Amino acid sequence: MSSRIEEAEKRAADASRRVREALVASEAARGDLEAARDNMNRALDDLAAELGIVDHNSIGPDES
Repeated sequence: MSSRIEEAEKRAADASRRVREALVASEAARGDLEAARDNMNRALDDLAAELGIVDHNSIGPDES
């Protein structure tokens, strides 16, 4: 009986380790996505400046 408990404890410890690794990986991916978003926003700002658009959020038909 104790060998079954020990085996279950080992499997639980392994699963816990894999969950921690997945959490670390997901946090790293989140950081990568945030950096990509920031780069994209800078690129949009640069493009808007090249096109003479002061506020890139105003791209589109004039609604005034």
